Amino acid sequence: MFAKISKKVVAVALVAAMAVTTATVSADTASAAKKVKLNKKSVSISQSKTVKLKASAKAKWSTSNKAVATVSTSSGKSCTVRGIAAGTATITATAGGKKATCKVTVKAAGKGTVVYNLANETGSDPTTGESWGPPVVCKYEEFKYNSFRIWLCRATLYDPANGGVDYRGRKLSVSITVQNSGKRDLPELGVCFNYTKGGTDGAYPFALHVSEKALAAKVKKDKQHRHTTYKVQKIKKGKTYTWNFTFTIPKDAMNGDKDQETGLNYPIMMYIPNMKDTSPYKPGDAVTVKKCVIKLA
Repeated sequence: MFAKISKKVVAVALVAAMAVTTATVSADTASAAKKVKLNKKSVSISQSKTVKLKASAKAKWSTSNKAVATVSTSSGKSCTVRGIAAGTATITATAGGKKATCKVTVKAAGKGTVVYNLANETGSDPTTGESWGPPVVCKYEEFKYNSFRIWLCRATLYDPANGGVDYRGRKLSVSITVQNSGKRDLPELGVCFNYTKGGTDGAYPFALHVSEKALAAKVKKDKQHRHTTYKVQKIKKGKTYTWNFTFTIPKDAMNGDKDQETGLNYPIMMYIPNMKDTSPYKPGDAVTVKKCVIKLA
């Protein structure tokens, strides 16, 4: 027969077991905290480039300056850091109450860096199923209802809500090839940027304005046109044109328009405007964008 075990003996045994377990957990936590290290203490990257940081334990990741560098995840054993704008930021990995840091220096992207190339565009419009890649056909039947644009270039030149690379203050060199694929000669066509605030520019400023007639002096002097490249020519039916121009988005430029659902500012982008208020377009008009390359000048 087994000897009777008193409640007191059982209680003592349980307390001892709990103490051992607690000590083990505490030791493991302390050990993990002691071991949290990063594979890099400092690193240098260029705008738009990335670097992968690895931690010795699962950690929470953060950046000291989202305007300079962003992290791809909030937790995990690794994260990808992306360079947004020139400057420095500290990336911190926190595990078990301990922290490890990496100083990231972001350098401005060099001249000639390709910011966007339509030829590399993939994917399609989820609502229409139309490809985002070239050639992009924009018909009057579709854009006449759009109060904003005929064609929107998918390059984001500043996107604070989603961590896009900040190209404000950099001189951009743009080459765009467009065909008049409609039924008549077009009286004009332009390219704009969709920021509404910044420097002395007006809202939605023109970067390129092609017109069959010379623009009036008062138009050339307005805020929307002060940095515009002008071309006086008729855009003939069936003809294809390549236009080159440069433009610098002010360092303090901001798209003041916000998404109604999220409340976040829309990114700064480039587009061919519909010019709704004084639209020169008619049924049968169509524009096909064949090429578009944006580089840093």
